[in-house]
Amino acid sequence: MESIEIKSNLEKIIKIALLIIIIISPIAVLEKNAIAVTPAVGTISGSVVVSQPAPVPSPVSTPTPSPAPTPTPIPVTGIFYVAKNGNDNNPGTEAKPWLTIKKAANTLVAGETVYVRGGIYKEQVTVKNSGSAGKYITFSSYPGEIVILDGTGLNMEDWSGLFWLKRLNFIKVNGFNLKNGRNGVDVNGGSNIILSNNYIENPYHTGIKVGWDYSSNIIIDGNSVKRNIKPEWDEMISISNGHNVEVKNNHVLENALGEGIDMKDATSNSTIHHNIVERTSSAGVYIDGYLAGVSNIEIYQNTVHDTNTGFSTGSERGGLAQNLYFHNNTAYNVDTGYKISYWAESGYKVSYKNIVFSNNTVYNAWVDYSGIPLKS
Repeated sequence: MESIEIKSNLEKIIKIALLIIIIISPIAVLEKNAIAVTPAVGTISGSVVVSQPAPVPSPVSTPTPSPAPTPTPIPVTGIFYVAKNGNDNNPGTEAKPWLTIKKAANTLVAGETVYVRGGIYKEQVTVKNSGSAGKYITFSSYPGEIVILDGTGLNMEDWSGLFWLKRLNFIKVNGFNLKNGRNGVDVNGGSNIILSNNYIENPYHTGIKVGWDYSSNIIIDGNSVKRNIKPEWDEMISISNGHNVEVKNNHVLENALGEGIDMKDATSNSTIHHNIVERTSSAGVYIDGYLAGVSNIEIYQNTVHDTNTGFSTGSERGGLAQNLYFHNNTAYNVDTGYKISYWAESGYKVSYKNIVFSNNTVYNAWVDYSGIPLKS
């Protein structure tokens, strides 16, 4: 009886133990699996955790950058081109140039520039428009190229120029070869004109003429002029009725009949300096009161050689030449180095006042001041 109870109690103990194991084991398994996969996404089935792997995120595609748009070129405004392969119906760009300088002369306005490519152009350029203060209209040869305007056979008005500026303001003409015109450049009235680095050969009259109309603030710089023909007596650089004119750094290579540089007839407040004049049949530098007079002219640091006369004054029709200051000039290999001329046209007498020659150099030449009047 007692043994049966012990057996019965032992069976109960075993059952309880098995029940404890069954209850505890899933928890242990659950904890193990739960710890092993963190975080886990799944479902519990009985005592087993079935884990599903965390979804791998779809790769985010790196966007291919769009290429930066090529900026639209900003057109260079105000600069135009002329070339022998151009067309006057073109826009005048470097790729599509105009054909004639005349097209540019009729088109350009204040602040604009035209570059002319190398070649021979058989045309006269009459500029139409003026520039304005700080906005010159500029005509220039293309850098490094030779541009020739040839007047041979052209029907040009007498005394006009291959470049003709009539009562215009704020114009630049730079770097052209001007051949066989009535004049090379003619500035007839106007102001603020710059003529630079031009080569002028065999004009009928004058290489560079300023006047006869009132002209002011003119710069003539770095030009060369040569005339070995003898159509008539003229000067190679001629200024009349000019005011505040500066003639500098020019080279008169030859004038077979006439003077080199001449300021005359109503010209005032002007300078001639650092020029070279050679092989002229008359004076290298000549200041002539002519009829309307000249005043306040300074002539300095010029060299004249191999001419008839170096530096001279004149009063050909009695116009008063006054306040002329010649200083620090050089004359050599000339008949007369410095001269105050007594010559006047028939019926006129020379008229001078305040003529100064100072610190000038002369050799192989005479000095003639015979035109100094006995009474002022």
